[in-house]
Amino acid sequence: MSDLPAWLQLLIYVCFVILPAIIMLAGCGMLARVWRFRQACETVTGTVVEIITHRHFGSGRAETLYYQPSFEFSAPDGSTLRALAASCGVNMQYPIGSTREILVNFNAPKEVQLDGCRSGIITGAACVLIGGGILALGLYFVISW
Repeated sequence: MSDLPAWLQLLIYVCFVILPAIIMLAGCGMLARVWRFRQACETVTGTVVEIITHRHFGSGRAETLYYQPSFEFSAPDGSTLRALAASCGVNMQYPIGSTREILVNFNAPKEVQLDGCRSGIITGAACVLIGGGILALGLYFVISW
């Protein structure tokens, strides 16, 4: 690597060591956040009371609709609470009045997650695996040069 210009060495180091390390750490943070939430939450049955529609205009001005359900559920003290799902999607247009298993942290019940929603785990694991793989290759090449 000593025969490469200094700017190219720095670029390789940044692209194949620093950025992958940041991506890997971000994935670890996502996984830790999901784990902490799951430790603090309870599974309850929520009733869909409203569907909020979000419009997104992508490339070519194509419109995509995303749906975010709002749930009512019972708190441990018997009161009825209402909260929005933490995520929305194109396939979340549930019928009003239908029930779903949701995860609720009763210390902060403003947002709920659908039980079975694994998007945080999948995204976090992908960041760890991809970032870690590129980091390992980058370190191998940097050290071997």
